[in-house]
Amino acid sequence: MTLTYLACPYSHPDPEVMAERVRKADAYAVILLEQGFVPYSPLSHWHRAAQAHNLPTNANHWIKANRKMLMQCDSLHVIKLDGWRDSPGVAMEISWAHEFEMPIHWIET
Repeated sequence: MTLTYLACPYSHPDPEVMAERVRKADAYAVILLEQGFVPYSPLSHWHRAAQAHNLPTNANHWIKANRKMLMQCDSLHVIKLDGWRDSPGVAMEISWAHEFEMPIHWIET
């Protein structure tokens, strides 16, 4: 099974948009699991803990953890949700995948 990192936009001024992005990341993580991947989704993994423990939700706070996790993966899947092109976090993750010469899979919505 291939370990894959699931990237999608997260931050938004509207908390309901952020929550919807997490729900979509969760749903795609399940789809990837059913396709034989072992997905790691930072949104699925950290959103609820960040909310419960008042942790920052901006991409800069999570750089070290996200980079370390992506380094362990075999591929990157990017969910093209509204705002993905403008997301600093997604841009970093794509840049790292290029740096690690990692395959990138684009998920259309």
